[in-house]
Amino acid sequence: MPDLRDVLRQGADVTTGLPDVPAVWAQAVRERRRRRAVAGLAVAAAMVVVALVGSVLGGGAGTRPLPAQPAEPPAAQALPAYPGPLQRDQTFDASAVGLPFGFSTADDGWTLAAREPGWVSLHRRGVRVNLQRWDGVVDPRTDRPDGTPPLALPADLAAWIDGHQRLSVHSRSTASIAGEDWVVLEVSVREPLDPPPAECGATPCVLLGVVGAEPVEVLDTERALVHVRDDDAQTVLVVTYPDRIPNPGPAVTHLLDSLHERHLR
Repeated sequence: MPDLRDVLRQGADVTTGLPDVPAVWAQAVRERRRRRAVAGLAVAAAMVVVALVGSVLGGGAGTRPLPAQPAEPPAAQALPAYPGPLQRDQTFDASAVGLPFGFSTADDGWTLAAREPGWVSLHRRGVRVNLQRWDGVVDPRTDRPDGTPPLALPADLAAWIDGHQRLSVHSRSTASIAGEDWVVLEVSVREPLDPPPAECGATPCVLLGVVGAEPVEVLDTERALVHVRDDDAQTVLVVTYPDRIPNPGPAVTHLLDSLHERHLR
């Protein structure tokens, strides 16, 4: 019988098929180090991308976005000295008459019908666009306003028009024109003046405001869109059009869309 110690000694030298643990461990350590290195590179790349995006969107780390600069108004020519036709695709500056606005004629057929201090009136095929600075209002309680001193401009002009006893108010809305907010009241004549004042000829009408000594009228054959600026009740935009048509039309929309503020000269 062989010695048990010899058997155990010989069995210890026999290969059993088990893996080489030290080699496997060393390989695992190298793989972990490689993965950590790759992951570190990916994180660094992601941080660079975030920094670049932040720089583009926010002006860079630690910097504030630059304030938006007001756009320069487009080049414009002065209003013609006398009323008459206005050429198409022209931009005009109304600052010479005390109105800090410009406008463009994207459509043909526009006529400059009035050019007075605080008042520009543009006409096209029965439609009137009046850009004005009101100095007061006409008392709606009087039947004969000719020669009657105007009332002081109400602090809330839109509310005054909304409650005008001689007008029917069909709608009230808001609009953004020339970068400002306006209250828009669609009105028509409900109780015309009798007899019609000289300003209206033989057509029944209502007088609303005054610019200097000139009254602002709405005829009973018209509808009017009265625009009042939220921050400046004196600046009023009145668009009148025949009551037989549904709206002033796209040419007026183009004109109002072109309105922009300009410095007074």
